[in-house]
Formats: sequence, C-alpha cells, structure tokens
Amino acid sequence: MAARLRTIPLVGPDVLEELRREEAKAREMDETLAQLEEARASIERALDEIAKERDRVLRETVEKVSRAFNEAIGEMFGGEGEVWLSGEWPRMELEVRVNLPEKGEVPMEALSGGEKSLTALAFIYALQSVRPSPLYFFDEADMMLDGRNCKRYAALLRRMVTRGSQVIIISLKKDTLEEADAILGVRMVNGESRVVGVRLDEFDRVEYTAEG
Repeated sequence: MAARLRTIPLVGPDVLEELRREEAKAREMDETLAQLEEARASIERALDEIAKERDRVLRETVEKVSRAFNEAIGEMFGGEGEVWLSGEWPRMELEVRVNLPEKGEVPMEALSGGEKSLTALAFIYALQSVRPSPLYFFDEADMMLDGRNCKRYAALLRRMVTRGSQVIIISLKKDTLEEADAILGVRMVNGESRVVGVRLDEFDRVEYTAEG
C-alpha cells in the first residue's frame, strides 16, 4: 500500500490556482445567465405591454370607425351600420353590418348594386374620418347609382369638404355634378383638347346635359 501511495503525484499549487480560476469562471457564467434570464423576462413584459397597447388602439380605432360608419349609413339610408372585430390577434376579421329601413339587417351579398356602392363609400368615409386626408379622388364611384343615390353620394362628399378636405371626382351623373362647386370639362376644338371650367357655386341653378 505504501508503495502505491508513493506513485500518486502530489497536488501542486498550480492545480489549486487552476481550480480557483475555473470556480471564478463558473460564478461569472452563473451571473451572466441570471442577467440573461432577467433580460428575457423584461423583454417578455415589454412585449405583453406592446400587445395590450396594440389591442387597445386597434379596438378604439374600430369603435371610432363604427360610429362614423353608423352616422354615414343613417344619413344616406336612414338605417344603422356597425363595424367590429371578431377573433383574436393575429387572426382578426373586420365585420360589417347594415340595417336598412323596411329591410332590416341585410347581408352584404343581398344588397343591391347601388346599396353596395353606397355602403362601400360609407365605409371609406368612416375609415378616413379617423385620420382625414387633405385630398380625395373618386373615379366614377357613382357609376352604379341612380339619381336619388347620386344625391346621397354627393352629400357624403360634401361632408368631406366641410371637414376641410378637397374632393375631386370624375362623374357622368347629372345628379352628382349638380352638387359640385366647380366642373372641369374636356372637349375637342379643332382637333385639340380644351379644358372648360365652370364655378357652379356662382349660380343659383345648374342645367347640365350629357351633350353640354
């Protein structure tokens, strides 16, 4: 036994110093791990707060859009409209409902062409009411509308104007053009395009024909 013990090398001071260095490294790694775990927890808390704020802003915005949509549907049809969110993030869907006089709640696919056009315009108006633009451009948005609905369409555009926006439209409908402040027409004169403008707000009554 004594002979065997003599064959075991003695532990020198270098080994003890190496042990202390490794222990210091282990403590440093433990501290780094704790810091990383705290950073991860902090990021997760921040993401939760961002998600809550996102949901709050989104739902408040949709509520504002819904109020403006209901107002527009009420003015155009005398009915009611509603916009709301269904589902949960990130698979949310925007739902639209209209309730029309003498028809009740009507699915969008059951609306007439003119009603669909006006409902779409009311929805656009509601969206833009949250953050109005200084300029709007509509290209024959009244194409599917009859005379009465053209008047409703023009009234909606007038609301945008009174809100401080400028509205430019392309239209071939008499009932829409009668509500404009000014008309610009393009006609051929001696083979050249000429622009003719009329300020309608300078006249008490406007006569418009497709030929003129």
